[in-house]
Amino acid sequence: MSEKLYLPKEVVNILGISGDLLRKWCEEFNIITEWTGTDYGKGHRRFTKENLETLNSIKKKIQEQGWSWDQVKQWRNGEEMTINDHEERSILEKKIDHLVEGQKQQIEFNRILSEKLELLTKELISTQKELANANKEIAATKQQMIEVKTENKDLEAYIENSLKRRDKVLLESIRKTQETLKDNSAEQDSNQSKQNLEELINTNLKELLKQRDEDLLNAFTHTQKELIKEQNQKKTLWQKLFSN
Repeated sequence: MSEKLYLPKEVVNILGISGDLLRKWCEEFNIITEWTGTDYGKGHRRFTKENLETLNSIKKKIQEQGWSWDQVKQWRNGEEMTINDHEERSILEKKIDHLVEGQKQQIEFNRILSEKLELLTKELISTQKELANANKEIAATKQQMIEVKTENKDLEAYIENSLKRRDKVLLESIRKTQETLKDNSAEQDSNQSKQNLEELINTNLKELLKQRDEDLLNAFTHTQKELIKEQNQKKTLWQKLFSN
């Protein structure tokens, strides 16, 4: 039983290519076919099953794997191929791989970006809370400062009034002592009486001056303590603000 031979139109229908492309492949890739004439190349081409399988392989390499015609010629001539398995993949497959890799990278980037945004959001909320607390502390400290200043003003007024009262008492004492001295001088001329009166004046003056100095010292000490307290409050507040 003779081998089945295929007409060119049958091969064209099986492979899904044009007649012109079939003739070019046969010429370019040295496809040895049967002929209807007695001499080779005479008459009409007839294709064997082996020819059909070879043409189908050529079609896959060109259309699916992205081979060039020169690469197909090298393969047909048994020459050493200059391409490896990775390069044999079709251009479409390479593009798909590239897109898939890009999508993976984009997904990873989006994940990292989402985590960073979430972290930044938490930090922002925490910072807003700390600022709100700091504002409350600032308001409280300002109120304390106002109260301290008010107390200092009251203290200054108290010191001023105390000094006025002391000065008034001092002047009144001096006046009375002088009057007493005059009266005693008119009635008594003895040196002993004058000496006693002078000692009395000196004693009263010393007591009054001592009391005045004590009042001034107490007022000054109290003012210094309040100023130190105010400075410490300011320092603590700034430390809290900058530590955050």
